[in-house]
Amino acid sequence: FIFGLVKGTFFGAVTALLGCHIGFKTEGGAEGVGHSTIRSFVLTSASILILDYLLWSLIF
Repeated sequence: FIFGLVKGTFFGAVTALLGCHIGFKTEGGAEGVGHSTIRSFVLTSASILILDYLLWSLIF
């Protein structure tokens, strides 16, 4: 139960931080927003997979 809460907290933080960081650096109007959205999604997905592996390795 606790491990799930810890993972969820880390995943939420990574999602929020990457989304905000990439979003604040967006330029180029609507096209730039589209590119930033895709970039944010891809980086967040990869980061969550890596973070999940690292947390799993530390706990187990």
